[in-house]
Amino acid sequence: MKKQAILFVDVDDRDLPSYSYRESHFVAAKRIGLSCLVATGKNRKNTERLFCDSDEVYVIDKISEDNLLVHINSIALQYDIKAIFCHAGHVSRDGKVIDVVANTCEKLGFPYSPAEALMACNNKFLMREKLKEHNIKSTRYVLCHDIKDALEQARNIGYPLIFKPPFGAGSAFVKKCHTKEELSNHYALFINNHDQSSMADFYGSEHKIRIRGKPINHYIPGRTVLLEEYIEGIEGTVECVVHDGTVSPILINEKLILTQKSGTILENLLICPAVSFSSKEIQLIKQYAIDCIRALGLKNDIVHLEFRLDKNGPAIIEINPRLGGLYVDAAFKTIVGIDPYDLYLSMLLRKPQIDTLVKNGIERAKNYNQHFAMMVIYPEKSGYFTGFNNLDYLENNILFSKYDTFPAGHHINAEVEENYLLKCWVRVVDKTHAYSIYDELLQKVSPIITTEITNSLECV
Repeated sequence: MKKQAILFVDVDDRDLPSYSYRESHFVAAKRIGLSCLVATGKNRKNTERLFCDSDEVYVIDKISEDNLLVHINSIALQYDIKAIFCHAGHVSRDGKVIDVVANTCEKLGFPYSPAEALMACNNKFLMREKLKEHNIKSTRYVLCHDIKDALEQARNIGYPLIFKPPFGAGSAFVKKCHTKEELSNHYALFINNHDQSSMADFYGSEHKIRIRGKPINHYIPGRTVLLEEYIEGIEGTVECVVHDGTVSPILINEKLILTQKSGTILENLLICPAVSFSSKEIQLIKQYAIDCIRALGLKNDIVHLEFRLDKNGPAIIEINPRLGGLYVDAAFKTIVGIDPYDLYLSMLLRKPQIDTLVKNGIERAKNYNQHFAMMVIYPEKSGYFTGFNNLDYLENNILFSKYDTFPAGHHINAEVEENYLLKCWVRVVDKTHAYSIYDELLQKVSPIITTEITNSLECV
């Protein structure tokens, strides 16, 4: 009898992995007896880590629909493949993996979201174009391909404005610009340093931007940028489940501290569930999230949606067709009572009772009285990270439920992107308590950054 299996298409070829998405889903899959298979491209440098948690690794000459289908037919001689997926937030120079996987799933009859919907999430310009088509509130925005264009268009957007790559990850090169001088300087920083970002692979490749097959603009990595109207107000996230096209907002988190570096915006402190929104505002936020996700056409995903709430209601920042980072998974498990990795696999495997599970999770979250905070320590300067002083503080403090550290022995760039040197999941009473514990954390625990090369530790 063939073994039942899932297949993950992996294009994450950074020396340090960009995410632990594959690993976490493989753990969930193995709990229910599934074999875990990986397909990857032949030009990959970091293949060895794929063998750590995979039953089989298949190397494809080029990641395309035709090549993947050929390999799947071959794999099917040994395995009964039940689901195919990838990290739906990863735009790679090694082929359009999102398109490949979405279209392959469609041809084989596996649950997934349409390729165009996933691309609209990952391209923030395309996201806003789709929302505009459906008359859903967004912000003023424009796509620019050089500094002259950016400076001219910025007059229409107005200052302050948000500068960001339309594709990207880790908040790399996102900046709030207050003047044309800031915009000009930041654009120069971006074009001169975009390939130095550890997230550079997320910029993708040059292509035409299309809606329903019709080209509406074009994209050049390292040149094309998105300018957006800045929105005042409280920033937060909505964690949603989309099952067979039905959108269910489950949990709203609130960002308490955001800091601006020279080339990125960092999220230092969040509280969940959110505490600053009224019950009426919560209903508005949830309905807005539903409207945005429906407009993009997502069908089967766990979605991390970011917004700001101003006097006119919620306004979208971005929609990620994947589970959120930091400790959003812990929020699902603790507050909602659902393991998000189990849930996503269940959706891909067409298991029954998913809607009931989600409904029960919403009710649990609604009545949950305990609050938690996500706390992050970022580097203050670039250099080689070698560890932390006084991690015993975390071990001896019962409020810290979970924490994780960045691998020691690697160089980090503190100015252009996020580097989660330390992330914590902390039990708190309220917003004031969260601020207090975070201040204490910064006083007690400090990263060690050196300008000298240290013996690098391999991240497996």
